[in-house]
Amino acid sequence: MDVSSNQKIFLHPEILTKDYLPDTLLFREEEMETIIRKIAWLLDGSIGINVWITGSKGVGKSHATKILKRDFNTVAEKEGYPARAVYVSARGKTIREVWQDILNETFKVLGIQRTIKYGTSSELRDVFIETLNKSPLKGLLLIADDVDKLKPAYTKSRSLKNQDEFMFVITRLHEDGLKKNFNSIVITRSASFKNLLSAPTRSTFLHHPIYFREYRKEEVEEILRDRAEKAFAPKTVDDSAISYLAEIVTVPIWKGLDLGFYILRKAGEVADKKGIKRIDQTLIQEVVNDGRKDMIRDTVASLEDRELVTLAAALLTAKNEGYEWCTYVSDVVPALLVISKLLGTERFRYRGSYIQKYPLVVLEDVDLIRVYKPFHGGNGRSTMIVFNEDIILLKEVVAEELAQRFNVNANDIVGLLGN
Repeated sequence: MDVSSNQKIFLHPEILTKDYLPDTLLFREEEMETIIRKIAWLLDGSIGINVWITGSKGVGKSHATKILKRDFNTVAEKEGYPARAVYVSARGKTIREVWQDILNETFKVLGIQRTIKYGTSSELRDVFIETLNKSPLKGLLLIADDVDKLKPAYTKSRSLKNQDEFMFVITRLHEDGLKKNFNSIVITRSASFKNLLSAPTRSTFLHHPIYFREYRKEEVEEILRDRAEKAFAPKTVDDSAISYLAEIVTVPIWKGLDLGFYILRKAGEVADKKGIKRIDQTLIQEVVNDGRKDMIRDTVASLEDRELVTLAAALLTAKNEGYEWCTYVSDVVPALLVISKLLGTERFRYRGSYIQKYPLVVLEDVDLIRVYKPFHGGNGRSTMIVFNEDIILLKEVVAEELAQRFNVNANDIVGLLGN
C-alpha cells in the first residue's frame, strides 16, 4: 500500500500505550492456560485455587492478568455464570486504599452506582463482605497486582507487616463472614518475597508460584512487529527498525517492552509531524535517546524532594563495579550533607535506617534503582543500591530537576555529581 503525500502513517497511537490490551498476549499462552485452569472453577459456582504470579519487570504479568479479568467477565456475562473478576494495583498504596479500590471495583462489576472514599481498612472490608453476600454472585476473583509494592511498615525483624497482613486477610475472608466463593491472584516481582511472609499466609497459595520468564530477543522483536503492524499504515515500518529497537530494549540497562512501545509511539508522532512516510532505523536511532530521557525526566519529576535529594546523594557516591553502577547507604548518609549544603537547606539529614525504610522504597518502586539488603543485621547502612538507568543521563536529569526546584545553578550540581 502506497501512502499519499497528505496521509498520515500513524493510524492508531492507542495501540502503543500502556493501557492497550491485545486480544492475546504473545508468548504467554502457557502461563495464561495454567492460571485459567486454577481459577476456572469459579465460573461453575465452585471454588478455585489462590494463585501467586511472579517475574521481573516488563514480562507481561500485569497485562496477562488484566486480559484474564476482561475475558473472565466477558465469558461470565455471555454464558450467565454467577461470577466476576476485579483487578486492583497495590503499588504505593496503603492497605486502606487497596480495600477502597477493591470495594469500588466490586461496585462496578455489580452495577452499583456508588463510590467509597472513606473508612478504615477493617470497615471497608466489612462493607465488601456485606455487599458480596447480598449480591447475586456465587463467586468473585480478586486480582491484586504489585502487592510487594504496598506501602511498607517494616518491623524490627524486617518482615513485611503490611503485605503479610493484607494477604493473610484476603485469603481468610470466610472466617470474617463471607458466604460466597472467593479466590485471589497475587502478583509480585520477586519470587523470594513469598519467603518473607508468615507461614500461615504462604500456606494458602500454590506451593510454587507461576513464573513469567523474561522474553527472548526474537520474542521481543515479534511483539514489537505485531504492535507496529496494528498501529501504523501497512508496510510503513521497516523490519530493520524493529530489529534495531528489539536490540535496544533487551539490553539490561534499557530493558523493557514499555520503552519499545514508547519509542515507536514517539517515532510515529515525529513521522506525522514532519511528513515522513516510513519508520526506518535512522528515525528510531534519532528518537531513542530523546525518548529514554523523556521517560527518566517524567519519573524524576514525579519524586518528592526527599527521594530526589536522596537519589542525588546516591549518584554523588556511585561507583562503577564491573558492568553496573552502585553505591551503599553508608556512603549516601554523608553525601546528603554535601547535597544539602549546596541546596542551602538542613532538611535532608537522614540516618541510614531512615533512608532504607522510606526514600529507597520509593526509588525502587519507580524502577530507578534496585536495593540489595545485608544478610546480617545492621541498620541498613551496608545496603547496596544499584542503578537501573544510564548513570550519565540520570545525573543530567537529576541536576536539572534540583536546579529548578531549589533555585540553584544547574552547572554547580552537574559539577558536583560529575559525569
